[in-house]
Amino acid sequence: MAIDDHSRLAYAEIHPDEKGTTCAGFLTRAAAFYATHSIAIERVLATT
Repeated sequence: MAIDDHSRLAYAEIHPDEKGTTCAGFLTRAAAFYATHSIAIERVLATT
């Protein structure tokens, strides 16, 4: 799940694993989603 800190707009996907390629694909798609809302990603904070 990705949440924009300012607008609180969320993007989510469900995946069967947390492999690097899966995470990279998620981040790429999330960035494209936010770009359609004129939101640029400046930093990524990860939690477990």
